[in-house]
Amino acid sequence: MIGSIICPVPPLETQRSIARFLDEQTARIDGLIEKKRALVDQLAEKRQALITRAVTKGLNPATPLRPSGIDWLGDIPAHWEVLPVKRLLEDAVGLQMGPFGGMLTNLPDYETGYKLYGQENTISGDFSLGRRWIEEERYQELKRYELQPGDLVITRKGSLGNCRRVPGDILPGIADSDTIRIRPNTSRLRPEWALLLLHEARFVSEQITAERRGAILSGLNTTVVGSLLFTVPPTAEQSQIIQQIDNEIGPIQNVVALIDTSISRLQEHRAALVTAAVTGQVPELQ
Repeated sequence: MIGSIICPVPPLETQRSIARFLDEQTARIDGLIEKKRALVDQLAEKRQALITRAVTKGLNPATPLRPSGIDWLGDIPAHWEVLPVKRLLEDAVGLQMGPFGGMLTNLPDYETGYKLYGQENTISGDFSLGRRWIEEERYQELKRYELQPGDLVITRKGSLGNCRRVPGDILPGIADSDTIRIRPNTSRLRPEWALLLLHEARFVSEQITAERRGAILSGLNTTVVGSLLFTVPPTAEQSQIIQQIDNEIGPIQNVVALIDTSISRLQEHRAALVTAAVTGQVPELQ
């Protein structure tokens, strides 16, 4: 197949001219793309630093601090607590791993109105995706694994960056065996605060790294997730910090989106330039 591909073959000197032209032009484009990607990385670091400071120190720099007793966390506002996740959840149902895979065999191949949610939903954040269904009877039997609006879900075999909040308009259904469901006690822990810490806070990801160091885990489990330490301000303050973070990172995200668009256009221009050059459509190379 490779040997039968038909290629345009200009004279050798023309080939050399095209190669020199493309080396120069693509190097210039690649240099611009690299600078833009470096800027995106800098903005991502600024974004994470802003979030981490807000969720460990609060918004008021004059707030009295106290030692957290945890080396990697340092001082926290004196009126905050530091608690493991398992103490911030609904009793009995707050932390639940999906059912064993053997419970989910012989799934129906038709729509039943009861979905089986999994990694594709948690990674994408889109709970309308997926065509896996379970019968109503099995749904009732496995209801302890159901997802409710406001629940958080994380993938067991991925990073905690794959953490989403279940929206309010999902079809009834359960989580699959690769998913851990977290149901916050909203009198202590706002779902948005838990999501922010799990998805964004550096000190939480560092705890996961520490848990994995020196051991090979087949994936996250409820023991690991339940033992994660969260900073816990009063719920009203959690809401204030979340709102302030949204206000501050919004402009950063807008700039990143513009840069990403610019990078995509440069990549498209690079590909078009190469195609034009090797098909004789660049006037100065003819």
